[in-house]
Amino acid sequence: MWRLPVTILEIMPTILPGLVTPVFAGMITHHLREHGVEVLAGESVRELVAGPTGRSAKVITGGREIKADLVIIAAGLRPRGELARDAGLPTSANGAILVDRRIQTSDPDIYAAGDCVEVLHLVTGNRTMTPFGSVANRQGRVVADNLAGLPSTFDGSVGSFIMKVFNLAVGAVGISKEMADKAGFPALEALCAQSDRAHFFPEQAMMFLNMVVDRSSRRVLGLQGIGVMGDGLLARINAAAGLIEKGSRIEEFSNLEMAYAPVFHGAGHPQYHRQCGGQFGDGTATGDQPPGICGLDGGEIAEGGLGGFGPAPSPRGGTLSPGLPGSLAGHAL
Repeated sequence: MWRLPVTILEIMPTILPGLVTPVFAGMITHHLREHGVEVLAGESVRELVAGPTGRSAKVITGGREIKADLVIIAAGLRPRGELARDAGLPTSANGAILVDRRIQTSDPDIYAAGDCVEVLHLVTGNRTMTPFGSVANRQGRVVADNLAGLPSTFDGSVGSFIMKVFNLAVGAVGISKEMADKAGFPALEALCAQSDRAHFFPEQAMMFLNMVVDRSSRRVLGLQGIGVMGDGLLARINAAAGLIEKGSRIEEFSNLEMAYAPVFHGAGHPQYHRQCGGQFGDGTATGDQPPGICGLDGGEIAEGGLGGFGPAPSPRGGTLSPGLPGSLAGHAL
């Protein structure tokens, strides 16, 4: 499009820290660089320097200077709960307004919804901010119902999200392995790869999924995914969201009934649950680390060494959709 030189600076070791596995972060970074975006992870901004006109001129980090005509700062967010706090309503340590399942504050005449409130995370059981438009919309409807005399509750959130990065879709629900470890879960994770359509369908591409499971209970804690066809990933994330919020185990994922047509996914859908869940095997009970990405090496994928998100391999060898970018021929799953 505009072909402007763009640089992303991330203070953490990988982009999207805590939201996706480091392998996925590596895949996204590789894709960004393929499209001309420089990604500098593990590097912090020391100074923003203005030019003679007062506009941005350069960014100084710990190791370099980067010329810049425009600087966008996206360093997270904090809730604006000052009004509630000043009114004597309870707020959390980070300033978020505390509400109950009716999205009601401690004052029965005052409701609060959206990015300024903390709600229950249905996986961890802790209160958390979930600053997504979809969650705020649901909370707003609950408030409207209650104001109209229709009893309604918001039980919590599992943090579902999906985003677009050039040609890639990136989505997740629940918690990542990193978040599970911090929350004290005895968690394991498994990466798997599959076609996002029926194996014989002419237009398809590889999709990579990462499942996080509680070792002791076999409860699925989270699922992250990445692929080139957003509708396929969206369907899998949404299906997982409905199960994760109910505390479902691996076996319940495998037996979920889904609508089928080759243009949307394979007849074994949600086979990704079988592929990912099958890697845990007895390790879910014993604590053994599951194997790698269905026989593929995560480091290779993260660095784009397998050609990125190209056509899915045919069971007979070769690729099924040579018109798509990249190639995974020879890496049958």
